[in-house]
Amino acid sequence: MTEFTPFESVPGDPTAGLILLCDHARNTLPKRYGTLGLPPTELERHIAYDIGAEALMRGLAERLGAPGVIATFSRLLIDPNRGEDDPTLIRQLYDGTIVPGNYPLNEEGRQFRLDAFYKPYHAEIGRLIGQCEAAGIVPAIFSVHTMTDRW
Repeated sequence: MTEFTPFESVPGDPTAGLILLCDHARNTLPKRYGTLGLPPTELERHIAYDIGAEALMRGLAERLGAPGVIATFSRLLIDPNRGEDDPTLIRQLYDGTIVPGNYPLNEEGRQFRLDAFYKPYHAEIGRLIGQCEAAGIVPAIFSVHTMTDRW
């Protein structure tokens, strides 16, 4: 379906009682999307990812022995921290920046992003939850995010 792996699993003990998530870990985009029409400097901003969140999540996973899932794509492609019906799932405007590669976006393009990136990420989270439950544990879910001083 895609040349891009939409998530990375972080190993850990399913009996730790915790699953760590990092929805906005990276600013990367699959080659087919280029930079979504943005100058590369825009992809270095908080609009593209939560700066520092991946390192924090990995440190927590290592220290706590907890498993986790990292989204490997920029939230500008599709935001895994939104519901499928959320109007900000694929943003056309973010913090004053127009995202040309997201406008116009037809239903086929939207569905492809859901199927290729969003749904596999969430399926992996579901798989980890199932692994914990199979071990007799109902895990807490902790999602790591960062903010800028501007927000």
